[in-house]
Amino acid sequence: MKKRPGIDAPMVCSIVLQGYSCNVKDPRLEWSINLPPPPPRSTRSAPGKIRTRKMSRSGRSRNYRSGANHYKVLHLTDIHWDPEYKEGSPSKCPDPLCCRPDSGGSDSAVAGLWGDYGPCDIPWRTVEATLEHVSTEHADAEWVVMTGDLTPHAIWTSSQQENSMIVNRLNHAIQKSFPNTPVYPTLGNHEAHPLNRLRIAELSARAGPGRLFYLKTGLARISN
Repeated sequence: MKKRPGIDAPMVCSIVLQGYSCNVKDPRLEWSINLPPPPPRSTRSAPGKIRTRKMSRSGRSRNYRSGANHYKVLHLTDIHWDPEYKEGSPSKCPDPLCCRPDSGGSDSAVAGLWGDYGPCDIPWRTVEATLEHVSTEHADAEWVVMTGDLTPHAIWTSSQQENSMIVNRLNHAIQKSFPNTPVYPTLGNHEAHPLNRLRIAELSARAGPGRLFYLKTGLARISN
């Protein structure tokens, strides 16, 4: 606030809490990004002919296009597993996250077996079913990219211990589903405790936010 005296409470609210109808019209919050034009068609990779080959590393058949650098990549993101998810609990409640044992609300809308369209995250059974499906249907993926946000949206009850447990369990589940496929993980803003507290200067330490870096790089080492 000292470095940017023009930032007041309404502006902070409009940046962080848009869902609370406190949007502020300020030209400093409006910006555009100039993207380079696409390359001419003559310089793009040719589609190539689809063929099938055996990968020596895993022995699985994979499709590829000859004469072009085409790869099949599986992208996993925003899993948001909630260890407290409970089937039959209210899926509409006053809290930002529902479908939990302590969620207040009416019994007219309740959490389903696999999840809910309300403000809820997902149970472990959905995580397992999803990984089983993608590892079967997309076994020919060249590699897996996992871009974080593994923990639930209950940021008011998060802890370093629980976040680490969730990251570890999902790391092992993904490694089990793709034992012969490289996995490239990154951190999401939800893995940190408190939320969003990821400072590059702290990633060299094994305590605080740095522990997440070591948990994620541990998955990368296991998968390669």
